[in-house]
Amino acid sequence: MLIDQKQQKKPLISFIIPVLNEEKHLARTIRPLRRLEGLSAEIIVSDGGSSDKTVNIARSLADKVNVRPAGEKNKSIGENRNQGAKLAQGEFIFFLDCDVAIPDLNACLKKCLKIFRDKEEIGAFTFKIQFYPNQQTWFDGLCLGVINFFYFLTNRPSFSFMAQSIGWAQFARHDVFKQVGGYNENLIFGEDNNLYQKINLFKKTVYLPEFVAYGSPVRFRKYGWLKMGLLWLMNTAWYFLFKKSFTKKWERIGN
Repeated sequence: MLIDQKQQKKPLISFIIPVLNEEKHLARTIRPLRRLEGLSAEIIVSDGGSSDKTVNIARSLADKVNVRPAGEKNKSIGENRNQGAKLAQGEFIFFLDCDVAIPDLNACLKKCLKIFRDKEEIGAFTFKIQFYPNQQTWFDGLCLGVINFFYFLTNRPSFSFMAQSIGWAQFARHDVFKQVGGYNENLIFGEDNNLYQKINLFKKTVYLPEFVAYGSPVRFRKYGWLKMGLLWLMNTAWYFLFKKSFTKKWERIGN
């Protein structure tokens, strides 16, 4: 791996953005992170082997960029996130997928940090998810409502063994992330849920519905809600039965 670094000062929060051919969205994802008030942060972009201008944009905007040798591709998004985490110096790490935005991020971070400080038993946070308003249909809203209720339910102590959290936006203590071994790089699907299930062996995870992570519905548009639901069920069952994913290959789906 080739590593570009700009910032040496130890930050409070390390933002880690995994990317693969995200030249259209990367700048829009990074710029709000530069406008945070009263919080020291570093921005790390972990490239999965992009063939467009993603790396050049990352070098101009991020503090650190993990660049792969020519022709090398990441085997999973979990592996890509882990590579970014290896460069992180922050006490807390925030994994943020490209083209995902939390409008009131400053308030979100400050509330999470206060809870982290006040409650040592809390290891990570997950957030409510929605599609961008101009892309979300009433049926999307209905389905996402079910998903968000499931996040609320499974991030409670009674159901923590099956904790769920989408990889769009995940905020964790860095030391806890290391303690559980980070993301399972062999999981092509469900690595985000698996991380939170592992964290719950040592700490608690919390769902904060008052903060919304907005993302694109492009994957759901390609596969449809029915197929996405079936994939989730199959991958969940495969993991509990065989400790691996039903899905065999990770692919980027973008617009």
